[in-house]
Amino acid sequence: MIQKEHKYLNSITKSKIQSHKINKWFLSKGWSYYDYQLKVIEEVNKKNDILITSPTGSGKTLAALLPTILQSNNFQKNSLYTVYISPLKSLSYDIERNLLIPINECNLNLSISVRTGDTSSYKKSIQLQKPPNILVTTPESFALLMSYQNADIYFCNLKYLIIDELHNFIHSKRGDLLTLNLARLNIIAPNHNKIALSATLKDKKTGLAYFSKKKARIIENSKNKKLSVSIIKSHNNIPWSGYMATYAIKNIYKAISKYKSSIIFVNTRAQAESLFQSLWKLNNKKLKIAVHHGSLEKKLRIQIEKKMFDGSINCTVATSSLELGLDWGNINLVIQVGAPKGISRMIQRIGRSNHKIDLPSKALLVPTNKFEYLECEAAKLALIENDIEEIKIKKGSLDVLAQHIFGVACSKAFNEKSLYDNIKTSFPYRNLDFITYKKVLRFVENGGYSLKHYKEFNKINQNSIGLYEANNKKLIHKYRMNIGTIVDSDQINVYLKRKKLGKIEDYFVQNLEKGDTFLFAGEVLEYIETNIKGVLTKKCSFKYPKIPSYSGGRLPLSTKLSKKVINLINNYKNVDLPIEINLWLKKQEDYSMIPPIKGLLVETFTIKKN
Repeated sequence: MIQKEHKYLNSITKSKIQSHKINKWFLSKGWSYYDYQLKVIEEVNKKNDILITSPTGSGKTLAALLPTILQSNNFQKNSLYTVYISPLKSLSYDIERNLLIPINECNLNLSISVRTGDTSSYKKSIQLQKPPNILVTTPESFALLMSYQNADIYFCNLKYLIIDELHNFIHSKRGDLLTLNLARLNIIAPNHNKIALSATLKDKKTGLAYFSKKKARIIENSKNKKLSVSIIKSHNNIPWSGYMATYAIKNIYKAISKYKSSIIFVNTRAQAESLFQSLWKLNNKKLKIAVHHGSLEKKLRIQIEKKMFDGSINCTVATSSLELGLDWGNINLVIQVGAPKGISRMIQRIGRSNHKIDLPSKALLVPTNKFEYLECEAAKLALIENDIEEIKIKKGSLDVLAQHIFGVACSKAFNEKSLYDNIKTSFPYRNLDFITYKKVLRFVENGGYSLKHYKEFNKINQNSIGLYEANNKKLIHKYRMNIGTIVDSDQINVYLKRKKLGKIEDYFVQNLEKGDTFLFAGEVLEYIETNIKGVLTKKCSFKYPKIPSYSGGRLPLSTKLSKKVINLINNYKNVDLPIEINLWLKKQEDYSMIPPIKGLLVETFTIKKN
């Protein structure tokens, strides 16, 4: 409901909202707009770019999409007006699923489609021929679209570009690639508005400068989200080492049994598979439990996401594949197994519980070893103090720049100086000097000083009028097949009979022999053979299967959380810690010393023979 004298809205905007179908739909649900959501509409109408900072579950996605929805009566079929960029595939499908509800119930003149690495080639070709009004995509798929020759036509009518979870991009190479293509987009569609969203961004002014070069505003939702976080209590001692939390498995099962729907977050895919199996063995109440991670087949992941959305699954064991932005209001509890490793990450994960601003998010932390108990305790303290990590701004990576230069050449011939000027408008490359740019350009052109004698590194050349263009279609195809900055190791498809389950890494498969068993997709599988198709398996009931491991699976401890942990260790006698943790630290102090706040503790040991 809109107040008669709402200070953020002029009479024209207010009338436009009140007369639109979406407003009637809103009122029929018993909802009302938050002040900041209305302020977003007013600022976008003034052609300002917007950074929205608001807690999880407070309607940021709706706020970002309201300008698009209100303009929908003016949209033409098969014309792209809004691009929504998401860091996760699962988040992309969730946005589509949630937006289709008002689109269908209100009969809105809007079409929406998702384009990620999971999207079929047939659907991608349809999207190119008949663009949707709203395209939900990832930075990599966006960069790929910008590499097509018709990119100028495809994006020319764009009105809005939305970046979800902005903090997730700022410190990464994915962000470098995104901002470079945003700089190009400013030339193709100079009048579009950018809207960025974040729940945990600390340095908001830098965040705003990161994606916008025009007049821009920061809009904050002052209402805070309450968090209820505790560390699990178990009758069993916490182990000195290990990462599987087997000591607390009965406590975890008891916790998920109390709630209708929950998510258990872990830090690695191996943990997800192991924990799922452990819970399944205890499942005497026949709870519906699932496992979700990025190596599972697309159909399996989407099936699990749909079932979580409609409440037909009691618990999902998941990795970071589900930690950002998902709007599942039926999740009652989040359990974090293993230390969260970062405060911002923990807030995102906890925010999946009771995904509404007026309900407290409930979370249970489960340390897998004694040191992780200290990490969990430090993370709890950081939450109380609202002490979130500051995102360090990095210089734009030169390998990403080289990739972008060739991507531009795939789309159209370019002038050396004009492209440099455009790249400089990208925040990570704002200080790029022309000499460095020329060196990267030479590398793309012919491999540079070291590789110029190898033909495969000769990717672009100057045409008769001095513009650079891609050498041949084979190189363009290769670029589009390998676009992006996410490095994947070699993976092989896994099949259970004829059903594709997902992918495991090649080096794990190389060590398997016929009859070996391993955990994958929530199943105990027996290895049969590897052929052209992939890894062939069958179900088995062996009690001690191997667990596939994945490169890059371990999450680093953030600097902010590391400092809190070391301060906690040095002050442990004044902190209310369990007896077993106190005794463990006392033993460390007796046999060696407590690691100092400033300095490095190096311990030496005498090994006795025999």
